[in-house]
Amino acid sequence: MALVSANVRDFGARRVIFEALLASGISVIVPRPSKRATLTPQVQVSMLVRHIERISTTLHQTQEPVLLRVTEGGIAEVSLEQLVRESG
Repeated sequence: MALVSANVRDFGARRVIFEALLASGISVIVPRPSKRATLTPQVQVSMLVRHIERISTTLHQTQEPVLLRVTEGGIAEVSLEQLVRESG
């Protein structure tokens, strides 16, 4: 299972929420468009669809829940601390 969360900046308690999701066995996928792009639903879906095979493979290969950052160029597994720093 994975939750797609594009509104990372809107999570007032994102660290607590992400920790709870990970502890519950749920991975988190965070679309991060380039600074030029607006994070519209169309941009989010386009990014996810473009990388869906890699996202799926990564989620199936992991034993533990993961945080994935999806950009226009690819996906990367990130730590909770890194994601919170980037979002702050």
